[in-house]
Amino acid sequence: MPASNIITYQPFKGLWALGAVLTTAARLPFWLLWFLVSSNRPNPRWSLKQALGTKILRTALWNFCMIRVSTPLILNPKSKEKALLVPIPPSSKPGVYRGICEDDFIKPATICGYWYPSAYSKSEDKNKQVVLHSLLSRASTGFDLYRGGQKKRH
Repeated sequence: MPASNIITYQPFKGLWALGAVLTTAARLPFWLLWFLVSSNRPNPRWSLKQALGTKILRTALWNFCMIRVSTPLILNPKSKEKALLVPIPPSSKPGVYRGICEDDFIKPATICGYWYPSAYSKSEDKNKQVVLHSLLSRASTGFDLYRGGQKKRH
């Protein structure tokens, strides 16, 4: 196992998370003092709360990326979710995935979506528009930041 990936497995993942919480807590007073001067903030017009919140969020996101936190894909709903959780298979129509979507390695897969506030009914909702909202949590938690175990520099 490469050393760069060792922190993505337990117990090292837990140790990293604990260390991240402790070091962030230790750094918080220094950030507080640093951001008291408005010219030290990411944007001088930001409040102290905005500057601290941004720093804490960026630090947390960086640590989530390091240990590769991911949201599990639920394909088998629990009994109370069965009416709201709907599997969405990839399209079987030829030519739908073309251009940058054509890839030998990455293939479309079944995902699940939740209907809110109630499940979709073809008879009742046939004249309504449907919007698919995807959070793309894997992309936002840094899986696109890694190439060959090295973090990209921005």
